[in-house]
Amino acid sequence: MMELTSVVFIFLVSLCGVRDVHADTNLAAFSRKLNMLDREIKSWKGTVADLGIETNNNFDMLELSLKEELTNTFIPALITSLVQQSITGILKEEYIGNIVRGRVLDEVNSLKSSIHYTKSQLRSVKRQLRQVTQERDSYKESLGKLRVELTKDFQGIQQRIQELEKRDALREKHIQDLTEQKQKASNDSSHRERAAQMTTVTTHASSDPSRTTRTPVTTTKKPATQATPSPADCEDLSGASYAGNLEEVKRLLSRGVDVNCRRVWGSMTPVMWAARWGHRDVVELLVGEGADVSLVDVDGDNTLHYACIGGDMETVKFVLSLHVVDIDARNNDGRTAADWARLRGQTRVLDLLVSRGAQ
Repeated sequence: MMELTSVVFIFLVSLCGVRDVHADTNLAAFSRKLNMLDREIKSWKGTVADLGIETNNNFDMLELSLKEELTNTFIPALITSLVQQSITGILKEEYIGNIVRGRVLDEVNSLKSSIHYTKSQLRSVKRQLRQVTQERDSYKESLGKLRVELTKDFQGIQQRIQELEKRDALREKHIQDLTEQKQKASNDSSHRERAAQMTTVTTHASSDPSRTTRTPVTTTKKPATQATPSPADCEDLSGASYAGNLEEVKRLLSRGVDVNCRRVWGSMTPVMWAARWGHRDVVELLVGEGADVSLVDVDGDNTLHYACIGGDMETVKFVLSLHVVDIDARNNDGRTAADWARLRGQTRVLDLLVSRGAQ
């Protein structure tokens, strides 16, 4: 750039030298031309500078274009080839294969372990199922044996009841026969006494006709014999008390069934059955007929215990009002009436007992 400027300057100086001959005559014109020439030189410098900038820009653009072309044309193919070669080399490496095989073996071993664990669980479930099946079969067998035994016992009880009923019937018949014989003997004796009295009267009349004496004859009417209650009657009374059948209880008591009798296969009295199921009216009737609420069963439970088990408030209040049973009386297991109410969830009954001083 500097060399080009020097050449232009020398050329201009030469031109000025040619014109020096006329310098003196027209210095002002020369000055104007010199200024014009200076402006042209500056213009040229600007043009040259712009040309340099444009050249640099074109060079930069050419360089970028060349780089893009190289990148888009040659680099992808080169990189792809290099990547393929690298992958091929990696795959050929033995340790990579070992790693892959090891990973596969680990997965296979894990799957085998899972399968083995599942099989073990299945075997355990099968064993438990067999055990449950055996227990079920054993329970069925035991239940069948128990059913047979209970059937036999029930049949034996029924047979025993029938025998007792037959014996009671024979006893009643024997008592009736004895009563009839006694009445017949009494009637015969009365006839003999009457005959003797008539003979005496006749004799006296024959000796003293003016005097006739009649001796009154008194007879005593004996009450009709009442049938002796059988164990079946006690079963009926307990069943009627259990069901709360007031009329049936009255009918059975009218037949003379012991109000404190106990069932053949149990130890509960009728009033215990009525208290257990909350039949206060039956409890009152039985107590009025002489039922003893202080009696206990084989487990030591009394009527108050059973009333608290049943949970009927009115029945509990009635039994307590009799003041016969100790409110803290304990059964064979040491349980009180309050303990039974607590175990059975009878909260109102428990509160009542506590309010009456129960421990």
